[in-house]
Amino acid sequence: MIFRILATSAATLMNKIFWKAIGYTAVGLGFAGAFLPLLPTIPFLLLALYCFSKSSPAMKEWLLQNRFFGRYLQNYRQGAGMPPEATIATLGILWGGIAFSMIVLTDERWVRGVLWLTVILLTWHIIRISRRHSRPRIHLLVPTEAEIAHFRKEDFPQIVLTMTGVGMLSTSLALERILNHERPDRVILAGIAGAYPDSGLNIGDCVAVRTERTADTGSFSGGMFSPKFSHAYDCPNPLPTGLPAVTSHCVNSAGAPFLPLDGAQIENMEGAALFAFCQQKAIPCWEIRAISNVVGAPFEQWNIPLATQRLAETLNRLLHEIDA
Repeated sequence: MIFRILATSAATLMNKIFWKAIGYTAVGLGFAGAFLPLLPTIPFLLLALYCFSKSSPAMKEWLLQNRFFGRYLQNYRQGAGMPPEATIATLGILWGGIAFSMIVLTDERWVRGVLWLTVILLTWHIIRISRRHSRPRIHLLVPTEAEIAHFRKEDFPQIVLTMTGVGMLSTSLALERILNHERPDRVILAGIAGAYPDSGLNIGDCVAVRTERTADTGSFSGGMFSPKFSHAYDCPNPLPTGLPAVTSHCVNSAGAPFLPLDGAQIENMEGAALFAFCQQKAIPCWEIRAISNVVGAPFEQWNIPLATQRLAETLNRLLHEIDA
């Protein structure tokens, strides 16, 4: 047993050393590519990012947060493209370096042919990815993978999809990671929700949340609950058209019997975090919910497949409208 543990530990250590060695080599080649026209910078840095994800979280974070190339590395990795100033600078360096190589460094026709082919292919690739940056940059947040089962992300390359986990805390942590590092054009939180019995909503309906209340933030006194620490957060921008606007209770305990139900139509567990963060950062956001159940109904009466299908259809429509 001891020998097995030692062997496993040694193998893990050697594995990390192997990936670190490749990662540091890729970083070196990436930096060299900033000055040598035939070495591509970003692919080497992406390779380094992959290697450090297996061996050194600190180095991975350093790459992503580097003030010179971190933003471009994140955008490239997530398919967001390149901003215009970066595109112009990259093409200028590329063509200048290739021209210098063809005029000064070689007279061989076949070498010049390879250089011409290289510069044409790289230019096409850079222009292609730079076009992605002109499209709206949208972060789509979803609490669980099941809630987005019917949505085809590949149809929307401008989307960055993030699974936040359930609850306000996990959503807050996800938003902090995103909004502290970049400024998207819009953040959309999408998921299922429960409707209160007298809301007038049916299972499968999709709604846009206008106001979120932290409904179960309070205390008990004399056997009665008082939401005295509750807070209301309004959506900081106009809501999408074609969807009913609702007020939601954002709760830590779904279906809690002590909650006052006045003035709210649905309940969820993440939305207040979205509105609080986006108000603070002045970033447009939407919260889109599909009704999967009546609050308090047994789980056997929930219809999650219908709700997630309707949610995907609604997201498709809204994203096509944004992209139009």
